[in-house]
Amino acid sequence: MSAEPAATKNHDLARRFLDFSINLKRLFRGIVVQSNRSLSEERYRSLLCLLKMEEAGLSELSERLSISASSLCIMLGKLEEEGLVERHRSSKDRRQVHYSCTAKGRERVNAAQEELLEQLASQFQGLSADQRDRLLKGLNEIESVLASLGTTSFEE
Repeated sequence: MSAEPAATKNHDLARRFLDFSINLKRLFRGIVVQSNRSLSEERYRSLLCLLKMEEAGLSELSERLSISASSLCIMLGKLEEEGLVERHRSSKDRRQVHYSCTAKGRERVNAAQEELLEQLASQFQGLSADQRDRLLKGLNEIESVLASLGTTSFEE
């Protein structure tokens, strides 16, 4: 019996990872829908990222969020109209525009995050202590492997 080629194993791993990512996104979207927030997943992620970064330029934010600069620019314009984001010129280079969360944006993202955390925590209530421990260990392992592949954490 011959060993399975590494390329086949890598392909199978890639397929499994893709399936896992899609299922995780479905779970998150379902929770977002249940929360009845006015923030879509992309708007929530954008505001949360701005909140963590304090201030960012369009290209930096676009790269961090994996959203095209043109789509992000439109979204940021709408968030600015709603008073959730403010844009300002860089003091070093007036051609550069930077974005940051307003107090209202900070309130909205914190409220949305708390609601999402509550919704997600309720999903985990049916798990046994052993299942929760295994899930946490698995998440830590996935994060560690992704870091070894050069993927930066959302927190960074």
